[in-house]
Amino acid sequence: FRSRPLMHRTFLFPLQTAAKTTDVYYMRFQTSSSMNLVLSAVDPDTFRVENDHEAALLWMYYGIMILMIFYNCFVFAVMRSPSYFYFIVHAVFLLIFTTGTSGIAYRYFWPDYPWWANVAIPFSLGLLAAALLQFGRYFLKLPRMTPFFNRVYLLLIALNILAGLSGLVLEYRYSIVATAGLAAGSVFVGAGVCLPYLAIFKGSREARIAILAFLIFLGFTFLNILSVFGILPSSRLTEFGYQFGSA
Repeated sequence: FRSRPLMHRTFLFPLQTAAKTTDVYYMRFQTSSSMNLVLSAVDPDTFRVENDHEAALLWMYYGIMILMIFYNCFVFAVMRSPSYFYFIVHAVFLLIFTTGTSGIAYRYFWPDYPWWANVAIPFSLGLLAAALLQFGRYFLKLPRMTPFFNRVYLLLIALNILAGLSGLVLEYRYSIVATAGLAAGSVFVGAGVCLPYLAIFKGSREARIAILAFLIFLGFTFLNILSVFGILPSSRLTEFGYQFGSA
């Protein structure tokens, strides 16, 4: 990270161009994962204003996440409910994941460890998905409401943990596909199959609440996924889809 010409979470290059002239620049890009390049040239004053606004939104979100983690820690200490513990674990790994994808973690927490900066993304994605499924087991009372889906959730939890751990040994392009694919499949089974079943056939109030929360989160997450794979153009809405949806 310290080899970058400007210390910023994204890639910035200072350019000097004389007035009323045309310059040609050649750039070469290489990555082991998906690539979504958005090139723009701005003057320093405009960049500082835009960067300040963007940083304020990001740190506001991270502050909300940290407060939520501490609040649930307090509730867990009082109530001793396992669902709060697994929600805390999910929120912690979600925070690691979002700071990793936004470049904040690489900028402030591990700038000298590029290997971990790549590994942390699939690693945290697999574990946040597993923790969310485990939270869902307790919140939805699956062992009592539907033993079949309870076993399905346990299987998905194990697979997501293995996918997350694969980031420690596999190349990024393979581990991110494994974790993202399993996370998407888990969401489909959980939100697309299990929750409607509980809401319609079991009359579960918790399932109806979870459906609403999942729809909001999945809508923003889907925009981010489409942007990562180059289907949608990059924007603040698509780039920070996880943040908007999870908040």
